[in-house]
Amino acid sequence: MDLIATHLKSGDSLQFTAAKGAFSYYEFDKKDEKALSKLLNRSYLDDAKEYNVKNNIIEAIVNLKGPKTLKTFTSFYKSDKATNSNKVKILRVLPALENDKASTTFFELLKKNAPIRKENESFGVFSGFNTKPQLVLDNMEQFISLMGEDNYRDKVLDMIVHLIKTDSVNAPKLKKSTEQMLSYFEKDALKYIDTLERKKSQHLNYGLISDYLYLADIQESPSLSTSNALVVLANDTSNNTWFKIRALILAIEKNIEVSVSSLNKRLDDKFSRYEIMQALIKNDQKDRVPKKYLEKKNFAELSLYNYTSSDYDYFPNEIKYVGDLTHEDLPYLVYTFNYEDEETTYLGVVKNDEIDFEAFEQYNVYVNWNEYDTESDWQEEAITILNEE
Repeated sequence: MDLIATHLKSGDSLQFTAAKGAFSYYEFDKKDEKALSKLLNRSYLDDAKEYNVKNNIIEAIVNLKGPKTLKTFTSFYKSDKATNSNKVKILRVLPALENDKASTTFFELLKKNAPIRKENESFGVFSGFNTKPQLVLDNMEQFISLMGEDNYRDKVLDMIVHLIKTDSVNAPKLKKSTEQMLSYFEKDALKYIDTLERKKSQHLNYGLISDYLYLADIQESPSLSTSNALVVLANDTSNNTWFKIRALILAIEKNIEVSVSSLNKRLDDKFSRYEIMQALIKNDQKDRVPKKYLEKKNFAELSLYNYTSSDYDYFPNEIKYVGDLTHEDLPYLVYTFNYEDEETTYLGVVKNDEIDFEAFEQYNVYVNWNEYDTESDWQEEAITILNEE
C-alpha cells in the first residue's frame, strides 16, 4: 500500500501508471482505509480524465465496507478535489453502502451539487440502484420527481425499467408507477422526431424511447397522453427506426387510430411489412392488409427477404421471381436475390403454402448460400438446395 501511495504521488508517469494499474489486482485491507481516504484529497496526473485513479480509490474504499465510508465520500464530494467524474462515481456507489443514510445522502448531493452531464462521458448516477429494488420503491416519489428534469429522465427510466424486467418479485409494485413514468412520453416523442431538438438534448435517445414503449406495452389501458405519443411516433415514417415501427404495432394492438398513409407506407416497405401484417391479423384487422401482399408470390418473396436479412440492417436489394416447381409432391417458388455491395447472385427456394391466419407465420425458406450461375438450370439447382435440407 505504501509503495502504491508513493508512486501515485510521483510526477513520473511510468510510476504513476504502474500504481494506478495496481488497483486491478492489489487486495487492500481495512487498515488501508484511512490511507486511501487521504489519497482522495490529492491531485494526480490523470485528474482531467474520466477514468482517473480517484475513481479506483473510491471503488477500493467501497469494497472495504468501513463504518466511515459515507462520511469520507460526502466530505470528498463537497470538496474542490472531487472532479466531475468522481462525483458521478460516488453517486453510483452510494446505494451499495451498508448505511441507512446512504440514499438520503444520494438525493441531497444530487440536488445541491449535481455533476455535469457531459457529452461522450458516462453519467450512470442512478446505476447503483439497478440491484436495489427496495431502495427504489422506498424513494419512488423522489425518482418520479427527478424525471421532471431532462438531464435525469432517461437514466431514471432506464433504471426502473431494468428492475421491472429483471426483478419478478418487485416488478408488480414498481409497475404501479407506470402512469407517472409515462407522463413525459408525449412531450419527448414530439421532440424526438424533431431532428434539431433531438440533437440539443442528450436525454432524447434511443434508450429513452425504447423504455417508454416498454411501459406503454405493459400499461393496462393507454392514457390519452400515451396514445398521442404512440401516434406521433407511428406517423413519423421518415426512416426505418425500429421503435417507430414498434409504436405502430402497439397502436394497432391497443386499437389506437393512426394515419392510413403511415400504415400503408410501413406495409409497402418489406423491412416492416411482416410485423405490421402480423399485428393486424392478430388483432382482427386483416382487412387492412392490402390483398396483393397476401398473394403467394408476394408473401413468398417477403419470407425470403426476411430469412436472408441480418440483424445489422443487411437486406437483399433485389429479389426476382424465377419460377415454380414441384419436388416430392410439394410445391415451391424459386427466386434469385443479391445484395447491393456484392456481385454474387444467390438462389432461394420457398415452400408454396397456404397462409394460415390462425397461426400466421412466414413460409419456409431454403438457401445454401452458394453462388448461383444465372445461365444454369434453376430447377436443378433448386432441387439440389432442397435435397441438402
